[in-house]
Amino acid sequence: MLSVKTPRIGYKSCGTFRYICSSKRQDFNLTQDTDDWHFATSSQEIPLDEALPVDIESVEIALCKIDDTVYALSNICTHEYACMSDGFIDGEFIECPLHQARFHIPSGKVTSPPANVDLKTFRVKVINNDVYVQIPK
Repeated sequence: MLSVKTPRIGYKSCGTFRYICSSKRQDFNLTQDTDDWHFATSSQEIPLDEALPVDIESVEIALCKIDDTVYALSNICTHEYACMSDGFIDGEFIECPLHQARFHIPSGKVTSPPANVDLKTFRVKVINNDVYVQIPK
């Protein structure tokens, strides 16, 4: 077992867990890339049909929950500086509140203009309802 520093809850012991990324589940050993994973929030704090804004290591992230799967993507629209967490969620899509650009939440792919650059996505893992996001160094 390896201890991972989690800012809101101190230290949490974790071993092998499952992470969710683009609708795929894979086994992941915490001994790999431990410093890249950061506690974000509890999964119960992420409402359905709304994005929750979080700031991790100075990276602005929108956490979205579709069914029981949590996704993390850039909270800043690639078209104009607008918070995606203020946007509208419709199924697997999030719409920018400023100019209504739409993005696919699991992949970050832009699906309608005026944006033409995809949103950055981040790997997510949920352990005992704690949500961790990987921020690569």
